[in-house]
Amino acid sequence: MDILASTPDVKQFGRFWQQTNRQNARAGLPVEVRIKTESQNIANMFKIHFRVETLNIVDQTQDDAQDTVDRRIDPLSFSVCEVNDVIRSMKRGRSPGCDGLSVEHLQYTIVRLSSVLSMLYNLCVSHGYLPDAMMMTVVVPIVKNRTGDVADRFNYRPISIATIIAKVLDSQLDTHLNKVTKIHDAQFGFEPELSTESAII
Repeated sequence: MDILASTPDVKQFGRFWQQTNRQNARAGLPVEVRIKTESQNIANMFKIHFRVETLNIVDQTQDDAQDTVDRRIDPLSFSVCEVNDVIRSMKRGRSPGCDGLSVEHLQYTIVRLSSVLSMLYNLCVSHGYLPDAMMMTVVVPIVKNRTGDVADRFNYRPISIATIIAKVLDSQLDTHLNKVTKIHDAQFGFEPELSTESAII
C-alpha cells in the first residue's frame, strides 16, 4: 500500500503494478531434482531426459526427397538486403546463444556484417553444410506447472536457445519455404499468431 500511496497519479497505475511485481519474490529452482543434488548431476539428468533419438533415413528415400526439392524449389540465395531486413526486424533483449552473441551485436554491426552473413548463408545452402558451432544450442529446462512438484523431472519442458547466426538463417529459410509449401489447416503450433490453444477455439 505504501507504493500506491506514493503513486497517487492515476496515470502512473501501470508503474504501481511494476513496482509491486518487483517486490514479489520469484520461486527459486529446487536444489534437488529426482534425488540429484549437484548441478552437474542435474544437468546430466536433464540431458538424458530431453534426448531425442534421430531417425535413420534410408539413402533412397533421401535421394527421392532431394529430387522433389530440386524440382519444386528454385536455387536458394540470400541477398544482403534480405539479411538486413531480418536482422532489423528481430526483437532485442533475448537470451544469447552458447556463443554469447545477441541480436544487438548484429544490429550494431549490420552495415558490414550483412554482406558477410549473406555469403556465409549462400555457401551453406550451396554446399549443404552447416557448421557445428553455428548449430549448437543451449537447452534450458522450463517448469511446466509452478504449483506442481518442481523436483519432478516430468514437470519440465525443454526450450532450445540457438545462436543468433542460426536464427537469422532460420528466419530466411522460413520466408523462402513458406512460398513453396502449404501448411495443413490443422497445424496450429509454431505458426504466426496461432497456438495449440487455437485448435480448441
